[in-house]
Amino acid sequence: MRQIDLKKVSPLERRDARSLGVVTRRASCLLAVLLSLLCAAAGFLPARSSVAESLPNLGANIKQSSVSGLSSGAFMAVQIEVAHSSDILGAGIVAGGPFACAESDSAQAFPFWPTAVAQNAAQALYRCMKTDWGAPDPAASVKRAKELAVAGDIDPLDDVKDDNVYLFSGNEDATVTRPVVEAAKRFFEEIGVERGNIHPRRKGGQPCLPH
Repeated sequence: MRQIDLKKVSPLERRDARSLGVVTRRASCLLAVLLSLLCAAAGFLPARSSVAESLPNLGANIKQSSVSGLSSGAFMAVQIEVAHSSDILGAGIVAGGPFACAESDSAQAFPFWPTAVAQNAAQALYRCMKTDWGAPDPAASVKRAKELAVAGDIDPLDDVKDDNVYLFSGNEDATVTRPVVEAAKRFFEEIGVERGNIHPRRKGGQPCLPH
């Protein structure tokens, strides 16, 4: 294997290499967020498995479970909390948005249609991360959650109302902007979570939004 003598690499070449590494890492992060949002929009939620019933009893109370996540993980945490609300008592959402945020209208009718997948990706980027197309609509997320609950695809929404929800938005977060996190807060309010159970924060521990 050829070895490179770093002493012979110019400062400009080293700077370009470092810049390329930063861009690559950012692109990988963005791709991870988009894939997570697309999976959430398509309904790829952790399903209850019969395998869990055969595991040894460790004494854990499933009804005392909570879920937390950062960025793409925060979007998935919202999906899990709402979809499996009978087992989840709260969520920690750091830089995440409302339920079904990236699901386009086309995807509701044809989830795996290539055009719908492309629309989901665009919506994830321009409405659920940036807000070039406007901030997410909490009322639309509530409507979608109610439709899925009535169809029996997710747990009854009444189970969400007494949950504790922690939300955090960074002052300088340019990946998932603050209006997206604010939309998640309004989603939980409109779905019926008690206002005292919703804890929005930003850097420094200050409220993300006035109550």
